[in-house]
Amino acid sequence: MQILLVGIIWFLSVITSLKGWLKLLIALIALFYKPWRNYALLIWVADDQDINALFNGNPDQSISGRVGYMALTTKKRPWLIAQKIINAVFFFQENHCYNEIEWDRIK
Repeated sequence: MQILLVGIIWFLSVITSLKGWLKLLIALIALFYKPWRNYALLIWVADDQDINALFNGNPDQSISGRVGYMALTTKKRPWLIAQKIINAVFFFQENHCYNEIEWDRIK
């Protein structure tokens, strides 16, 4: 349930705020203008960490990293499903959730 709520809040934070629409615009520009790609990534990562912290996660860890860690260590179905969905979204990076685990940030 918590994983679904994280996804809903993340989605709503993008489509219901000026900040969200600006992030989408920057991401769109970055698709065609390479110098903005790192900037766009940093903006999305900051928002991702903010939402992870909102759900009592480490504020220096992304949602992907948290899901990857929980899927790896607990093997519980909700985490494994969330990992599959996130990995599908980031299809261009093999095993995205696992690669986003920040082992030095794990409590």
